[in-house]
Amino acid sequence: MKPRIFAASAILFLLIFGNIITMAQDNPQLQITEINNAPESSLEWIEVWNNTQSPLFLNKLKFIENDTRHNITHETRTTIEPNEIFIIANNANLMTDIPAQQLFDSSWQTLSLEGESIALEYDNTITDQIMYPNTSASTSAQSLHRIDSTTFTLASISPLINGITSPIQLDTPTPILSPPTFALITEVSPNSANDFVELYFAPTPGTELNLQNWHLIDDNTFYTFTEQIISTPTYLSVDAPFTKTNENIILLDAEDNIIDAVCWHNSQPSQTELNEKENLITANAWQGNCLDSDQIATNTSIGRTSFFDTNTTSDWEYFSHPTYNKPNEYKNSAPTAIIKIQSGKAVEHEKTKLNLTGIESSDPDNDQLSYSWVLNQTPWSEKANPSELVITEIGTHQIQLIVTDPSGASSNASIYIQILPPLPITKAPECKPIAQSISATPAPPIVTTVQDTSWWSQISINSFLANPKGTDTNNEWIKLTNNSAQTITLNNWKLDDKEGGSTPYKIPDLQITSGQTISISSAESHLSLNNNGDEVRLFTPDNQLAAAISYDIATDDQILPATEDETETNTTNNASPKITPIQTKLTTSATTTPTSNTATTKTSKTKFTNGSTGTDLKITEVFPNPKGTDTNNEWLELFNPTQATINIGNWKLMVNSHEYILTDTINILPYTYLKLDQSNVKFSLTNSDTTIQLLNFENQLADTLTYSKTKEAESYALLTDTRITDGTKTWKWTTYLSPGQPNPELIEINGVIDSKGFAQNQLIINAGSIQEQIVQFATDQISQEQLNLLNSNPQIKLIALRTNNKLNLEEILDLKPITNASTNKPNYILPILIFCILLSPLLYKPSRNWLIQKFKLANTQLSN
Repeated sequence: MKPRIFAASAILFLLIFGNIITMAQDNPQLQITEINNAPESSLEWIEVWNNTQSPLFLNKLKFIENDTRHNITHETRTTIEPNEIFIIANNANLMTDIPAQQLFDSSWQTLSLEGESIALEYDNTITDQIMYPNTSASTSAQSLHRIDSTTFTLASISPLINGITSPIQLDTPTPILSPPTFALITEVSPNSANDFVELYFAPTPGTELNLQNWHLIDDNTFYTFTEQIISTPTYLSVDAPFTKTNENIILLDAEDNIIDAVCWHNSQPSQTELNEKENLITANAWQGNCLDSDQIATNTSIGRTSFFDTNTTSDWEYFSHPTYNKPNEYKNSAPTAIIKIQSGKAVEHEKTKLNLTGIESSDPDNDQLSYSWVLNQTPWSEKANPSELVITEIGTHQIQLIVTDPSGASSNASIYIQILPPLPITKAPECKPIAQSISATPAPPIVTTVQDTSWWSQISINSFLANPKGTDTNNEWIKLTNNSAQTITLNNWKLDDKEGGSTPYKIPDLQITSGQTISISSAESHLSLNNNGDEVRLFTPDNQLAAAISYDIATDDQILPATEDETETNTTNNASPKITPIQTKLTTSATTTPTSNTATTKTSKTKFTNGSTGTDLKITEVFPNPKGTDTNNEWLELFNPTQATINIGNWKLMVNSHEYILTDTINILPYTYLKLDQSNVKFSLTNSDTTIQLLNFENQLADTLTYSKTKEAESYALLTDTRITDGTKTWKWTTYLSPGQPNPELIEINGVIDSKGFAQNQLIINAGSIQEQIVQFATDQISQEQLNLLNSNPQIKLIALRTNNKLNLEEILDLKPITNASTNKPNYILPILIFCILLSPLLYKPSRNWLIQKFKLANTQLSN
């Protein structure tokens, strides 16, 4: 008798508890109430009604049109208020007649006049889906007004005036508030300087909630409310110290009914804490494990991601920055990396000893930062103040600092250290003015430009004003330009006028970025340039002459030297000619050799000096089809893979049959990427069937590439594919542009999806022994079908682009659910039932009949 009773009890237990179905979360009743599919798509909008009594998070709301999920944004708001009517516009900037607070921005292609299916999605769940009718016969003053779940009528446009007096009865679940008045614990910060617990109270509209004698307990009551009347949805925070490792927080009303609870434990909670959790589970106030306290960092919080309460950890998230007394939101500001040279020189002969610090790096959120120093792409130190660095290898060295906050946001800064060969025995010659007339009368002022071909020729004297109109004092200026592809530090460089004139001006620790021009005023330098002839000279820190320009006269407000275009204009019109720059270069015999130019009616084009020989320079990225206008927005990228600086004077860029000559003012440093755009070479890239060739000045082919058709706003980049082991790179169109920087890498990632990052357009992937991988994705990269599958924490295989230590989705290769016991419960129930039926002769007849009925039921469930 006892074995039969036990067998029947066991089977009953399996049937009852093996088929427990978790009740689906109630969804918000967000409803589309008016549609304006105007003939001009930029003026389209929809009216939406949140007919619930709770605020909703904006980052969880999507508008679905043409099977595409569109984000919805607002300049200042992060939530939608209870019972609020608002507008989602295709282009909010054009909707000047809608109040800004109720106008939300999105972007879609068009709402068809012939009718189509559109939907609203909240927290990955469809809340309203409709098929609106054909509106081809409508006028520009009419819109579609919703009558019920399927019926629309054309009427006058009336945004923000809801014609529906009660919620439309849809097939979706009932509104989220059940009961109408509710209260929740929404956030706790248990490991900060000021611990707090935040509560949210939402009384039924038109009623009041008295909080008198409501109380909060952990081990004991730690806060009791006095009489406090709540009539509208309200956040209240209570300051109280908590235990960071293990705690259970419970909110009770005046009659000691449990209203809400939350708990967090470490890996070894005490028996008392476990017993308290079991009491919560028994009271239906919690289910499953508590939140992991090891993930609650200092000055962070745990908070709800929505008002859907399942009493499980899935309701909660770990927030980097608490939001005291207001809706929870993911917020984080990236830090700023700053490198400071405490001692040593950025430019030195033979070797340099540097003491660097990143301690001046900052974070807007006052987060604690981690530091990562990289020397020539090799990790070097993880300290804010690293140990002394000694560099002896001749050449240019990049030092990079990457600072990262606890949320993973990062910033980087770089400086370049230049180690020069030992000083030569001979000194650079003194540059003297070169007098040369370029017209008979009147005699023009003469300018001589001396530009050394050493590495420092990357910094040039751009122009200067020696004779400003009015008072010269403090109004003169000199401009310097960085012609290189990288940032250069001008620490201890000197500006001077002619020998024996003003006191040389020592430039302070100043960084000048690639292509940047800076202006130094006489108020700062205290240099005084003579109006009747003088010289502007630039010296390196070791007093090597880098550049010099001399002139014989400077008229009022004349900027020297004049450009070639200015010279052409003035000589053609027989006006008093401006200055024609005469290029001279230092020779090995330490003499200055000017070139000769005699002005004619039209000045001939200056020929470039031949640059470096060899064919090592590579094309690594091209951008032929910018969004909008191509002119002045196209560019290509060159890479110098050698240990020597390459000058591209008289090199040629061939685009199909068109030839473009490259200037000799551009030097590409060792192992450096250079963005070559239309500001320094007037080339043009075609958008289809294009072959690009790079040839040196001896017409030897350095590199070539071909593409058949471009993609707008994408670059064609040479990428490293980590799946290819022989080092071969591949050309690929990509939206992740990297001009002047290393191109992204293609990597393959396999793992299991954690869906908690969807709100920030992130795929968080647990990839076995590898640390958690975070892959950013764009909304249009993932279909609705894939998104639904991603919510089930599936197995995923994808290709990502890695750039600047960040991963961006390139392609999903495979996506499949993981089979687990909870999704296949009938599979083990059915064999047990069959086994028990075989034993049924041992049972009473009623038990056999009951088992057979359950067998049929289980079999039906399997079939369905």
